[in-house]
Amino acid sequence: MGGKSKNTQYFIILVGLVIFFGLSYLYYTASSDTAFLRKELDVQSEHVMKLKNEILESNVNLEKARSSDSACQVIKTQLERKNEQCSTEQNRFNGQIADLQTSLSEKEESIRVLNQQLSDQKQKLNRDEIQSAAMKDAGVGQATTIIKLNETLEMMKKELALKDDIIHGLKAKFGILEDQDAANPQKNSTSPGVKQEAENVIPLPKRPDEAENVISLPKRPDEPDHLSALQKPTDDGNTKIIPDPAVNLADTTKNIDGGENVIRSPQDRWGMEQVQKEQEDNGEKGPLLDAAENEKF
Repeated sequence: MGGKSKNTQYFIILVGLVIFFGLSYLYYTASSDTAFLRKELDVQSEHVMKLKNEILESNVNLEKARSSDSACQVIKTQLERKNEQCSTEQNRFNGQIADLQTSLSEKEESIRVLNQQLSDQKQKLNRDEIQSAAMKDAGVGQATTIIKLNETLEMMKKELALKDDIIHGLKAKFGILEDQDAANPQKNSTSPGVKQEAENVIPLPKRPDEAENVISLPKRPDEPDHLSALQKPTDDGNTKIIPDPAVNLADTTKNIDGGENVIRSPQDRWGMEQVQKEQEDNGEKGPLLDAAENEKF
């Protein structure tokens, strides 16, 4: 019995030691695990703190982003409105550009027409300048002719003054014929031409510088006033009609090239040609014939 009790005690002591060492081992193992867990907990706590700080920063950034988004929405709305206005302005400008292009085409056509008209006017101006130069040259060439014509007219005035006595004699002759016609009515009835010519004799109006030179002009019934002529006696006792180129000379002249007179009336030309023809018939050669020949240019 005593041996069994000792074995039991030993067994109990051994079990106690095993339990003690087992508990110690468990304690040390648990303490090491606890320390590791505490370290892990501290690390996780720090990580959680960092995450919390990051979350706070993210919330702040989110608020900033939300405010920026609101501002961007406002700016977007303003830009959309401005875009609509710009689109309207663009459409209006496009219409104006189309109108300006149409107007530009019309203006280019107008410019082309005006350039053509300007070219035509320049050509016309050149022709007018050429004609003016030719007229001036002709006027200068006529100066000598006009001087000769004036000298001829002065000579004709002198000749008319010298022939005044002959004309008065013709007047007296016509007065005698009228007395004879009154005495012989039967003879007057057989010569109506003489009576009609005597009745058609009209006085020439006096000019201020020739108050004494009174000239009778025969006038036919169908003859205009500007074709009235002077009477010139011939060798056979009859009279010839001489047109007076000096009458209306002052009214048919024109000042050119410093006051030179150029005769342009066709009646004066006709009168000069008649006098020239009569001088040629009589075989005369004088200044009037020379002037008339020089005037034919």
